[in-house]
Amino acid sequence: MTKKKSLGRMSLGGPKNTPTAYFDELCQISSILSSGLEQEWIEFISNQADLQQRCQTAEGEVTRLRLQYNQLKSEKEASDLRLKHVIKQLAEEKSQKKGLEKRNEKLVCII
Repeated sequence: MTKKKSLGRMSLGGPKNTPTAYFDELCQISSILSSGLEQEWIEFISNQADLQQRCQTAEGEVTRLRLQYNQLKSEKEASDLRLKHVIKQLAEEKSQKKGLEKRNEKLVCII
């Protein structure tokens, strides 16, 4: 039986489906899996833990930013409403001023 270097190509039993072929292939897979991959596995697990921590931090930041966005949006809407009222009030005052100026001109013309 020839040794294969990739687990992806192996299928238990190979061309022969005998118990001995299964055992030989399991031994081969076992030797491949136990041939010094522990350190790589430890690094993988460590990286996964680090990634999970970064994801949790990012999710917390997203939540904080959403709250801040909603607060700023509310403040902007309130400011927009106040500005709209001020503009309306200025327009009314301008209209009143024009009316008063016309009335004043009429009074000046009469005198």
